[in-house]
Amino acid sequence: MRSDIFKQKHYTSEEILQIVLDFYHFQSDYCLEIEKEQNLNFQTTIKEWRNICQLLEPNKLASSYYELFNLTSDISELIDLLNNEEENTLQVFCKYIAQNAIKEKVNPIMSFGNEGNETAILKILQDELEKKGIDAKGFRPSTEFAPFFNKHASVLIEIISKLAPGSLTHYEIKQSIIGRLGVLLTLCSFIILIAALMIHKVTWYVFIPFAISAILLFYKNNKKLVQYKIGGYNTVRDLIIGMKDKMDR
Repeated sequence: MRSDIFKQKHYTSEEILQIVLDFYHFQSDYCLEIEKEQNLNFQTTIKEWRNICQLLEPNKLASSYYELFNLTSDISELIDLLNNEEENTLQVFCKYIAQNAIKEKVNPIMSFGNEGNETAILKILQDELEKKGIDAKGFRPSTEFAPFFNKHASVLIEIISKLAPGSLTHYEIKQSIIGRLGVLLTLCSFIILIAALMIHKVTWYVFIPFAISAILLFYKNNKKLVQYKIGGYNTVRDLIIGMKDKMDR
């Protein structure tokens, strides 16, 4: 089945750097401890890269990337490369991965008498999700992408970036008005409670703001209080079109 929709070739160094950037953008938006807007490029040293992204120590990082790209070269080569972190740069790392990793490129498959990449991309994504133990039955073109991504973010970022580097580069995450009001009211409630404690006048009505904020924060579905737009895609169909555009370049 997979041989019908895949053909193989090597990555370029630029594509590997883009995957590194995809991972960084994901980290910087989803992990508060990762600094945003850092300039990762071919001249960045391995040490600088590890510090910016708070990555594993070199030996474990080598194992992680060796497994991620299904490398067949001697892992000691990658370990040595990453351990020489003050001298080696991302250019050296990306070149090594590009030379030794195989990129699976999508071949169009027939669907309702038409040949198209979109159907093949969807099938590949579903197969890869299933391989990772994720039920992909609900992963259809009409599926809202953001909620599905939030459940399986780390798996999807790896699958998508390896197939079409640069498809996921930015994330819009913001609270809805109800969510912001709930947070603001919670903060005000604590201020009121502290003030009441200081003047020794704590009565039951002090807890009313807490009750209201709790209702706001858990109104209907708490997940809807945070609005996400992942990569600029509303649906899985949008994602597939975005991936196809990257693959066609």
